[in-house]
Amino acid sequence: MPPADLLAAMSVGSTRKAVTVFDLQAHLDDSWDERFLLLTSVVAPIHAWSALEAAWMDALRRPDGSLKEFKGENCRHGNRAFRNWPGNERLALRDLLLDMASEVPMFTVGASIDMSAFNKIRDERPVLRKTYAHPYYLAFGAILVGLAMTQMTVNIWPFLPDEGPSGDVLADVQTVMATTESHAMDYRLAIRADRNDQRAGRLLEIFNYFRDRRMPRRLPLKELVFADSMESAGVQLADMVGYEIRLLLLDSLYGGRVDATKWPCGLHRLIESDRPNAVQIVHLDEERLRSTADSFEAQSRGDMSSVVESLAENWSLTAWLARVGSSSP
Repeated sequence: MPPADLLAAMSVGSTRKAVTVFDLQAHLDDSWDERFLLLTSVVAPIHAWSALEAAWMDALRRPDGSLKEFKGENCRHGNRAFRNWPGNERLALRDLLLDMASEVPMFTVGASIDMSAFNKIRDERPVLRKTYAHPYYLAFGAILVGLAMTQMTVNIWPFLPDEGPSGDVLADVQTVMATTESHAMDYRLAIRADRNDQRAGRLLEIFNYFRDRRMPRRLPLKELVFADSMESAGVQLADMVGYEIRLLLLDSLYGGRVDATKWPCGLHRLIESDRPNAVQIVHLDEERLRSTADSFEAQSRGDMSSVVESLAENWSLTAWLARVGSSSP
């Protein structure tokens, strides 16, 4: 379920039934480590991006014009445009941009894949090798489902019963499915990715497959377009948030960082008490990759139960931290 403030930001009336504007825009970027691959998308109502765009570019502006875009890796290590910047100034800029992002009715969907586990399971399970030969495409598929289900939830939200879930899981699922059939395609989600992505052609193929597939139902996806990251605050924001998730993975699952105290993960700046689900993460380790392969095989047999089960999974950062036994970032 998207954060309440995201739903409120799209409201144009005083009651839930009066909501009529739902178009969302997601920005996508990737972050790599030899141990894992991470794909991150940041999502907000389309009208919210224009205000952030101007403020973001303003924050980057320097008299000598040396800072064209924000890159999390370069900022942390003082590389390229951040060369000769004192560490405290680089961290202050990172925190300023995260605080600006927290003012936007935005949330994040992230998918990471353990590389050694992926290579192992891909060799064992032909269905995974056939469907997603490269982990990037598997992460992209997970992101698309997460984003599309968000758009679908937002689309059908005004038409669900005001009293909320009945407590009867089967009846509630049937209500949601019936409402989805009537309203889920009213509005669709647009996604922007970095134009420099060398996998653009394959990403478009996967996007079109998810958008056009008929079973269980076409997902509310509108278009995938590619933008120059230097000209897109949204793509830069996806890079920044993705890099912070990368730091969280390093701190929580991969032995920690020597500079964790000097350069702490900044995700907490996006998660306030009234936005506990502002960051949604799924980490595909060996167990989850096996489950994914099982799901692919079941779907090939026409068994869609695994799809229903996946929709009930809690991707929130809080749930993720609980699963991996880590403290808050």
